[in-house]
Amino acid sequence: MTINSTSCASSHLRPTVLICYQSPSSWLAVIPCRGLNLSLEPEEARLGGQLEVGHGSGADSPNSQPADILGPNWMIGKPAAFDLMVVSLLYSNTLNEVGATALTPGTPSYVLLNTTGESSLVLTWALPTMGGAPVNYTLTINDSRSPVVMLDNGSPVYNYTFTGLTSNTMYSVSAMASNDGGNGNQTVVNNCTWAYPPGNVTVDILQGPDILPSLNVTWTAVDEVSRYVVFELSSVLQITPESFLCLRSVCPVIINLEPSFSSGRSFTICVASNNVAGQSGAGTCTTKSALTPGTLSGVLLNTTGKSSLVLTWAPPTMGGAPVNYTLTINDGRSPVVILDNGSPVYNYTFTGLTSNTMYSVSAMASNDGGNGNRTVVNSCTRPDSPGNVLNILNILLLVVVVVVVVVAFFIVCIVLLVLFRRCAQMKMKTSINSAQISYHSLDNAV
Repeated sequence: MTINSTSCASSHLRPTVLICYQSPSSWLAVIPCRGLNLSLEPEEARLGGQLEVGHGSGADSPNSQPADILGPNWMIGKPAAFDLMVVSLLYSNTLNEVGATALTPGTPSYVLLNTTGESSLVLTWALPTMGGAPVNYTLTINDSRSPVVMLDNGSPVYNYTFTGLTSNTMYSVSAMASNDGGNGNQTVVNNCTWAYPPGNVTVDILQGPDILPSLNVTWTAVDEVSRYVVFELSSVLQITPESFLCLRSVCPVIINLEPSFSSGRSFTICVASNNVAGQSGAGTCTTKSALTPGTLSGVLLNTTGKSSLVLTWAPPTMGGAPVNYTLTINDGRSPVVILDNGSPVYNYTFTGLTSNTMYSVSAMASNDGGNGNRTVVNSCTRPDSPGNVLNILNILLLVVVVVVVVVAFFIVCIVLLVLFRRCAQMKMKTSINSAQISYHSLDNAV
Protein backbone atom coordinates (compact mmCIF):
# COMPACT_ATOMS: atom_id res chain seq x y z
CA MET A 1 0.00 0.00 0.00
CA THR A 2 1.31 3.42 -0.86
CA ILE A 3 0.86 6.36 1.52
CA ASN A 4 1.74 9.85 0.30
CA SER A 5 2.86 12.32 2.98
CA THR A 6 3.63 16.02 3.23
CA SER A 7 5.14 17.97 6.12
CA CYS A 8 3.57 21.08 7.59
CA ALA A 9 5.48 24.12 8.90
CA SER A 10 6.47 24.28 12.57
CA SER A 11 4.54 26.52 14.91
CA HIS A 12 6.30 29.72 16.04
CA LEU A 13 4.47 30.09 19.33
CA ARG A 14 5.23 26.69 20.89
CA PRO A 15 7.53 23.75 20.12
CA THR A 16 5.03 21.77 18.06
CA VAL A 17 5.26 20.09 14.64
CA LEU A 18 2.14 19.36 12.63
CA ILE A 19 2.59 16.36 10.25
CA CYS A 20 0.07 16.01 7.42
CA TYR A 21 -0.31 12.98 5.14
CA GLN A 22 -2.79 11.09 2.94
CA SER A 23 -3.88 7.58 3.94
CA PRO A 24 -6.65 5.00 3.51
CA SER A 25 -9.79 5.55 5.49
CA SER A 26 -8.98 2.71 7.86
CA TRP A 27 -7.67 3.36 11.34
CA LEU A 28 -3.95 3.90 11.51
CA ALA A 29 -1.34 3.93 14.22
CA VAL A 30 1.49 6.44 13.56
CA ILE A 31 4.61 5.83 15.61
CA PRO A 32 7.56 8.29 15.47
CA CYS A 33 10.74 6.25 15.66
CA ARG A 34 13.72 8.43 14.64
CA GLY A 35 14.45 12.14 14.49
CA LEU A 36 17.09 14.67 13.58
CA ASN A 37 17.41 17.69 15.98
CA LEU A 38 14.61 16.10 18.03
CA SER A 39 14.38 14.16 21.24
CA LEU A 40 12.13 11.23 20.26
CA GLU A 41 10.07 9.05 22.50
CA PRO A 42 8.09 6.42 20.45
CA GLU A 43 4.44 6.86 21.16
CA GLU A 44 1.40 5.66 19.26
CA ALA A 45 -1.05 8.23 17.99
CA ARG A 46 -4.38 7.41 16.34
CA LEU A 47 -5.55 9.90 13.77
CA GLY A 48 -7.41 10.32 10.55
CA GLY A 49 -5.43 12.59 8.30
CA GLN A 50 -2.91 14.60 10.40
CA LEU A 51 -0.74 14.40 13.48
CA GLU A 52 0.44 17.21 15.79
CA VAL A 53 3.50 16.28 17.79
CA GLY A 54 5.08 18.35 20.52
CA HIS A 55 4.17 19.96 23.85
CA GLY A 56 0.74 21.01 22.61
CA SER A 57 -2.45 20.64 24.61
CA GLY A 58 -4.35 18.67 21.96
CA ALA A 59 -4.33 17.63 18.32
CA ASP A 60 -5.80 19.60 15.47
CA SER A 61 -7.83 16.54 14.38
CA PRO A 62 -10.59 15.20 16.63
CA ASN A 63 -9.37 11.67 15.88
CA SER A 64 -5.71 12.31 16.63
CA GLN A 65 -3.60 12.27 19.77
CA PRO A 66 -0.44 14.44 20.06
CA ALA A 67 2.83 12.57 20.25
CA ASP A 68 5.37 14.24 22.61
CA ILE A 69 8.52 14.06 20.49
CA LEU A 70 9.89 17.58 20.93
CA GLY A 71 12.39 18.09 23.76
CA PRO A 72 12.09 21.18 26.02
CA ASN A 73 15.25 22.70 24.50
CA TRP A 74 14.20 22.09 20.90
CA MET A 75 15.00 25.13 18.74
CA ILE A 76 12.11 26.17 16.54
CA GLY A 77 14.44 27.91 14.14
CA LYS A 78 16.13 24.59 13.28
CA PRO A 79 14.56 22.25 10.69
CA ALA A 80 13.18 18.96 12.03
CA ALA A 81 13.56 15.63 10.18
CA PHE A 82 12.39 12.28 11.51
CA ASP A 83 10.89 8.89 10.51
CA LEU A 84 7.35 7.79 11.10
CA MET A 85 6.07 4.20 11.16
CA VAL A 86 2.47 3.99 9.99
CA VAL A 87 0.71 0.75 10.93
CA SER A 88 -2.80 -0.41 9.94
CA LEU A 89 -4.80 -3.47 10.89
CA LEU A 90 -3.89 -5.21 7.61
CA TYR A 91 -0.36 -4.11 6.89
CA SER A 92 2.37 -1.69 7.91
CA ASN A 93 4.45 0.90 6.06
CA THR A 94 7.14 3.46 6.90
CA LEU A 95 7.24 7.13 5.97
CA ASN A 96 10.90 8.12 5.81
CA GLU A 97 12.32 11.60 6.44
CA VAL A 98 9.10 13.43 7.04
CA GLY A 99 10.26 16.85 8.27
CA ALA A 100 9.37 20.41 9.13
CA THR A 101 11.31 23.31 7.53
CA ALA A 102 12.11 26.34 9.75
CA LEU A 103 10.26 29.57 8.98
CA THR A 104 12.41 32.60 8.12
CA PRO A 105 12.46 34.97 11.11
CA GLY A 106 10.87 38.39 10.99
CA THR A 107 12.46 41.78 11.65
CA PRO A 108 13.92 42.46 15.13
CA SER A 109 11.60 44.70 17.14
CA TYR A 110 12.25 47.75 19.33
CA VAL A 111 15.65 48.44 17.76
CA LEU A 112 17.38 51.47 19.32
CA LEU A 113 20.86 52.95 18.92
CA ASN A 114 21.85 55.07 21.91
CA THR A 115 24.84 57.35 22.40
CA THR A 116 26.92 56.49 25.48
CA GLY A 117 30.10 58.50 24.95
CA GLU A 118 32.55 60.09 22.57
CA SER A 119 33.62 56.67 21.19
CA SER A 120 30.74 54.25 21.81
CA LEU A 121 27.16 53.45 20.79
CA VAL A 122 24.81 50.83 22.28
CA LEU A 123 22.38 48.87 20.12
CA THR A 124 19.35 47.27 21.84
CA TRP A 125 16.68 45.09 20.26
CA ALA A 126 14.00 42.48 21.04
CA LEU A 127 12.87 39.26 19.40
CA PRO A 128 10.92 39.44 16.14
CA THR A 129 7.18 39.30 16.64
CA MET A 130 6.56 37.43 13.38
CA GLY A 131 8.13 34.50 11.50
CA GLY A 132 10.34 31.70 12.75
CA ALA A 133 12.45 31.80 15.86
CA PRO A 134 15.92 33.38 15.42
CA VAL A 135 19.07 31.29 15.84
CA ASN A 136 21.42 34.27 15.71
CA TYR A 137 21.58 38.02 15.00
CA THR A 138 23.93 39.80 12.61
CA LEU A 139 24.90 43.38 13.51
CA THR A 140 26.71 45.62 11.01
CA ILE A 141 28.10 49.14 11.51
CA ASN A 142 29.33 51.31 8.65
CA ASP A 143 32.97 51.66 9.69
CA SER A 144 34.67 48.79 7.79
CA ARG A 145 34.74 46.37 10.71
CA SER A 146 33.37 42.84 10.25
CA PRO A 147 29.74 42.12 11.12
CA VAL A 148 29.05 40.90 14.67
CA VAL A 149 27.12 37.63 15.05
CA MET A 150 25.30 37.01 18.37
CA LEU A 151 23.59 33.71 19.17
CA ASP A 152 19.99 33.72 20.34
CA ASN A 153 19.91 32.60 23.99
CA GLY A 154 16.21 32.88 24.67
CA SER A 155 16.44 36.36 26.21
CA PRO A 156 13.58 38.76 25.40
CA VAL A 157 15.95 41.74 24.99
CA TYR A 158 19.52 42.00 23.68
CA ASN A 159 22.17 44.71 23.53
CA TYR A 160 25.61 45.20 22.05
CA THR A 161 28.10 48.06 22.52
CA PHE A 162 30.17 49.30 19.58
CA THR A 163 33.42 50.79 20.91
CA GLY A 164 36.45 52.45 19.35
CA LEU A 165 34.34 54.86 17.32
CA THR A 166 35.21 58.39 16.23
CA SER A 167 33.80 61.27 18.27
CA ASN A 168 31.15 63.57 16.83
CA THR A 169 30.44 61.15 13.95
CA MET A 170 27.12 59.85 12.60
CA TYR A 171 26.94 56.03 12.35
CA SER A 172 24.46 53.64 10.74
CA VAL A 173 23.87 50.19 12.29
CA SER A 174 21.78 47.34 10.83
CA ALA A 175 20.38 44.34 12.72
CA MET A 176 19.07 41.12 11.17
CA ALA A 177 17.74 37.85 12.62
CA SER A 178 18.65 34.50 10.99
CA ASN A 179 17.88 30.81 11.36
CA ASP A 180 18.21 27.67 9.23
CA GLY A 181 15.29 28.87 7.14
CA GLY A 182 17.17 31.99 6.04
CA ASN A 183 17.69 35.66 6.95
CA GLY A 184 15.01 38.06 8.04
CA ASN A 185 14.72 41.68 6.97
CA GLN A 186 17.29 44.18 8.23
CA THR A 187 16.46 47.06 10.54
CA VAL A 188 18.68 50.14 10.15
CA VAL A 189 19.10 52.80 12.86
CA ASN A 190 21.35 55.88 13.05
CA ASN A 191 22.92 57.92 15.79
CA CYS A 192 25.93 60.11 16.49
CA THR A 193 28.71 59.81 19.05
CA TRP A 194 29.18 62.71 21.43
CA ALA A 195 31.65 65.47 20.76
CA TYR A 196 34.52 65.86 23.19
CA PRO A 197 33.60 68.26 26.01
CA PRO A 198 35.27 71.66 26.35
CA GLY A 199 37.94 72.28 28.97
CA ASN A 200 38.83 74.80 31.69
CA VAL A 201 35.31 75.85 32.66
CA THR A 202 35.34 78.77 35.11
CA VAL A 203 32.49 80.67 36.78
CA ASP A 204 32.61 84.14 38.35
CA ILE A 205 29.73 85.85 40.17
CA LEU A 206 29.02 89.44 39.17
CA GLN A 207 27.04 91.23 41.88
CA GLY A 208 26.95 94.70 43.40
CA PRO A 209 24.72 97.54 44.64
CA ASP A 210 24.08 98.77 41.10
CA ILE A 211 24.62 95.46 39.26
CA LEU A 212 22.02 92.76 38.78
CA PRO A 213 23.47 89.37 39.80
CA SER A 214 24.90 87.38 36.89
CA LEU A 215 27.42 84.67 36.07
CA ASN A 216 30.47 85.07 33.86
CA VAL A 217 31.12 81.57 32.42
CA THR A 218 34.20 80.85 30.32
CA TRP A 219 35.60 77.67 28.75
CA THR A 220 38.18 76.44 26.27
CA ALA A 221 36.60 75.51 22.93
CA VAL A 222 37.03 72.14 21.22
CA ASP A 223 37.17 73.87 17.83
CA GLU A 224 36.08 77.18 16.32
CA VAL A 225 32.81 76.05 14.75
CA SER A 226 31.05 74.03 17.45
CA ARG A 227 28.01 75.03 19.45
CA TYR A 228 27.95 74.62 23.22
CA VAL A 229 25.25 74.23 25.84
CA VAL A 230 25.61 75.88 29.26
CA PHE A 231 23.43 74.33 31.95
CA GLU A 232 23.19 73.98 35.72
CA LEU A 233 23.70 70.57 37.28
CA SER A 234 22.72 71.54 40.84
CA SER A 235 19.25 73.08 40.14
CA VAL A 236 19.94 75.82 42.71
CA LEU A 237 19.86 78.80 40.35
CA GLN A 238 17.02 77.42 38.18
CA ILE A 239 18.64 78.76 35.00
CA THR A 240 17.42 77.58 31.60
CA PRO A 241 20.01 75.71 29.46
CA GLU A 242 21.18 77.89 26.57
CA SER A 243 23.06 77.08 23.37
CA PHE A 244 25.94 79.29 22.20
CA LEU A 245 28.10 79.43 19.09
CA CYS A 246 31.76 80.08 19.82
CA LEU A 247 34.13 81.24 17.08
CA ARG A 248 37.28 81.52 19.16
CA SER A 249 39.45 79.41 21.42
CA VAL A 250 38.13 80.83 24.72
CA CYS A 251 34.38 81.37 24.99
CA PRO A 252 32.87 83.86 27.49
CA VAL A 253 29.13 84.01 28.29
CA ILE A 254 27.13 86.21 30.69
CA ILE A 255 24.07 84.55 32.25
CA ASN A 256 21.62 86.76 34.17
CA LEU A 257 20.30 85.53 37.51
CA GLU A 258 17.23 86.33 39.57
CA PRO A 259 17.51 89.49 41.74
CA SER A 260 16.97 87.28 44.81
CA PHE A 261 20.21 85.36 44.09
CA SER A 262 22.25 84.73 47.25
CA SER A 263 26.00 84.28 47.20
CA GLY A 264 25.52 81.92 50.13
CA ARG A 265 24.42 79.11 47.81
CA SER A 266 26.78 76.59 46.17
CA PHE A 267 26.01 75.50 42.61
CA THR A 268 27.48 73.56 39.67
CA ILE A 269 27.67 74.89 36.11
CA CYS A 270 28.45 72.61 33.14
CA VAL A 271 29.37 73.27 29.53
CA ALA A 272 28.83 70.54 26.91
CA SER A 273 29.68 70.39 23.22
CA ASN A 274 26.92 69.68 20.69
CA ASN A 275 27.59 66.94 18.13
CA VAL A 276 26.49 67.03 14.50
CA ALA A 277 23.10 65.66 15.56
CA GLY A 278 22.59 68.50 18.06
CA GLN A 279 23.10 66.21 21.07
CA SER A 280 25.28 67.00 24.06
CA GLY A 281 26.95 64.76 26.62
CA ALA A 282 27.64 65.32 30.30
CA GLY A 283 30.07 68.12 29.55
CA THR A 284 32.71 69.71 31.76
CA CYS A 285 31.48 71.00 35.11
CA THR A 286 32.73 73.31 37.83
CA THR A 287 31.27 73.92 41.28
CA LYS A 288 31.13 77.37 42.80
CA SER A 289 31.26 76.95 46.57
CA ALA A 290 29.75 79.61 48.81
CA LEU A 291 32.05 81.59 51.12
CA THR A 292 31.42 80.75 54.79
CA PRO A 293 29.55 83.60 56.53
CA GLY A 294 31.15 85.63 59.29
CA THR A 295 30.04 86.32 62.86
CA LEU A 296 26.66 87.94 63.51
CA SER A 297 26.71 91.57 64.50
CA GLY A 298 24.66 93.53 67.05
CA VAL A 299 23.62 90.43 69.04
CA LEU A 300 21.58 91.29 72.18
CA LEU A 301 19.54 89.21 74.63
CA ASN A 302 16.92 91.27 76.46
CA THR A 303 14.61 90.35 79.33
CA THR A 304 10.94 90.85 78.56
CA GLY A 305 9.30 89.01 81.47
CA LYS A 306 9.67 86.27 84.02
CA SER A 307 9.30 83.53 81.30
CA SER A 308 10.65 85.10 78.10
CA LEU A 309 13.80 86.52 76.51
CA VAL A 310 14.19 88.31 73.15
CA LEU A 311 17.28 87.82 70.98
CA THR A 312 18.05 90.46 68.33
CA TRP A 313 20.85 90.38 65.75
CA ALA A 314 22.02 91.70 62.40
CA PRO A 315 23.62 89.81 59.45
CA PRO A 316 27.40 89.41 59.40
CA THR A 317 29.43 92.22 57.89
CA MET A 318 32.09 89.81 56.60
CA GLY A 319 32.13 86.51 54.68
CA GLY A 320 29.48 84.97 52.46
CA ALA A 321 25.80 85.82 52.53
CA PRO A 322 23.80 83.87 55.15
CA VAL A 323 21.10 81.44 54.10
CA ASN A 324 19.76 80.82 57.61
CA TYR A 325 20.48 81.47 61.29
CA THR A 326 20.66 78.83 64.03
CA LEU A 327 19.67 79.89 67.58
CA THR A 328 20.33 77.64 70.57
CA ILE A 329 19.30 78.18 74.21
CA ASN A 330 20.67 76.05 77.05
CA ASP A 331 17.42 74.55 78.28
CA GLY A 332 17.41 71.30 76.26
CA ARG A 333 15.05 72.39 73.49
CA SER A 334 15.94 71.88 69.84
CA PRO A 335 17.79 74.69 68.03
CA VAL A 336 15.67 77.21 66.14
CA VAL A 337 16.48 77.83 62.45
CA ILE A 338 15.47 81.19 60.96
CA LEU A 339 15.72 81.70 57.18
CA ASP A 340 17.47 84.83 55.90
CA ASN A 341 14.97 87.07 54.10
CA GLY A 342 17.22 90.04 53.38
CA SER A 343 16.14 91.98 56.46
CA PRO A 344 18.79 94.23 58.13
CA VAL A 345 17.68 93.20 61.66
CA TYR A 346 16.17 90.00 63.07
CA ASN A 347 14.65 89.03 66.40
CA TYR A 348 13.29 85.91 68.07
CA THR A 349 11.46 85.47 71.39
CA PHE A 350 12.20 82.46 73.61
CA THR A 351 9.09 81.69 75.69
CA GLY A 352 8.23 79.12 78.34
CA LEU A 353 11.34 79.88 80.40
CA THR A 354 11.80 79.65 84.16
CA SER A 355 11.61 82.86 86.14
CA ASN A 356 14.66 84.36 87.81
CA THR A 357 17.01 82.08 85.81
CA MET A 358 20.19 82.89 83.89
CA TYR A 359 20.15 81.66 80.28
CA SER A 360 22.84 81.41 77.64
CA VAL A 361 21.88 81.80 73.95
CA SER A 362 24.16 81.19 70.96
CA ALA A 363 23.52 82.41 67.39
CA MET A 364 25.37 81.64 64.15
CA ALA A 365 24.87 82.22 60.42
CA SER A 366 25.06 79.37 57.89
CA ASN A 367 25.06 78.89 54.12
CA ASP A 368 26.03 76.21 51.62
CA GLY A 369 29.70 76.90 52.38
CA GLY A 370 29.35 76.03 56.07
CA ASN A 371 28.69 77.62 59.46
CA GLY A 372 30.03 80.92 60.71
CA ASN A 373 31.35 81.55 64.21
CA ARG A 374 28.91 81.40 67.12
CA THR A 375 28.05 84.45 69.21
CA VAL A 376 27.01 83.70 72.82
CA VAL A 377 25.02 86.15 75.00
CA ASN A 378 23.55 85.76 78.50
CA SER A 379 20.62 87.25 80.36
CA CYS A 380 18.26 86.46 83.24
CA THR A 381 14.50 86.27 83.33
CA ARG A 382 12.65 88.46 85.82
CA PRO A 383 11.86 87.05 89.30
CA ASP A 384 8.38 86.18 90.50
CA SER A 385 6.44 88.74 92.67
CA PRO A 386 6.96 88.46 96.53
CA GLY A 387 4.77 86.10 98.58
CA ASN A 388 1.37 86.61 100.23
CA VAL A 389 2.85 88.41 103.25
CA LEU A 390 4.07 91.22 101.07
CA ASN A 391 0.74 91.31 99.33
CA ILE A 392 -1.07 91.54 102.70
CA LEU A 393 1.25 94.31 103.84
CA ASN A 394 0.60 96.15 100.66
CA ILE A 395 -3.14 95.78 101.19
CA LEU A 396 -2.86 96.88 104.85
CA LEU A 397 -0.75 99.82 103.83
CA LEU A 398 -3.33 100.75 101.27
CA VAL A 399 -6.08 100.42 103.88
CA VAL A 400 -4.11 102.57 106.32
CA VAL A 401 -3.56 105.18 103.70
CA VAL A 402 -7.24 105.17 102.84
CA VAL A 403 -8.20 105.39 106.55
CA VAL A 404 -5.77 108.20 107.13
CA VAL A 405 -7.13 110.05 104.15
CA VAL A 406 -10.70 109.51 105.35
CA VAL A 407 -9.87 110.54 108.92
CA ALA A 408 -8.00 113.56 107.67
CA PHE A 409 -10.98 114.45 105.56
CA PHE A 410 -13.32 114.19 108.54
CA ILE A 411 -10.92 116.19 110.72
CA VAL A 412 -10.74 118.89 108.12
CA CYS A 413 -14.51 118.85 107.86
CA ILE A 414 -14.89 119.14 111.67
CA VAL A 415 -12.33 121.92 111.85
CA LEU A 416 -14.08 123.75 109.09
CA LEU A 417 -17.41 123.23 110.83
CA VAL A 418 -16.05 124.53 114.11
CA LEU A 419 -14.53 127.52 112.43
CA PHE A 420 -17.77 128.15 110.61
CA ARG A 421 -19.73 128.02 113.86
CA ARG A 422 -17.30 130.31 115.62
CA CYS A 423 -17.48 132.76 112.78
CA ALA A 424 -21.25 132.64 112.98
CA GLN A 425 -21.20 133.20 116.72
CA MET A 426 -18.81 136.09 116.41
CA LYS A 427 -20.92 137.60 113.67
CA MET A 428 -24.05 137.22 115.83
CA LYS A 429 -22.30 138.75 118.85
CA THR A 430 -21.14 141.63 116.75
CA SER A 431 -24.67 142.19 115.51
CA ILE A 432 -26.03 142.16 119.07
CA ASN A 433 -23.41 144.64 120.22
CA SER A 434 -24.22 146.90 117.34
CA ALA A 435 -27.88 146.74 118.21
CA GLN A 436 -27.23 147.62 121.87
CA ILE A 437 -25.10 150.55 120.88
CA SER A 438 -27.82 151.79 118.66
CA TYR A 439 -30.39 151.39 121.41
CA HIS A 440 -28.34 153.32 123.93
CA SER A 441 -27.70 156.04 121.45
CA LEU A 442 -31.42 156.40 120.78
CA ASP A 443 -32.19 156.40 124.50
CA ASN A 444 -29.78 159.17 125.19
CA ALA A 445 -31.22 161.17 122.42
CA VAL A 446 -34.69 161.00 123.97
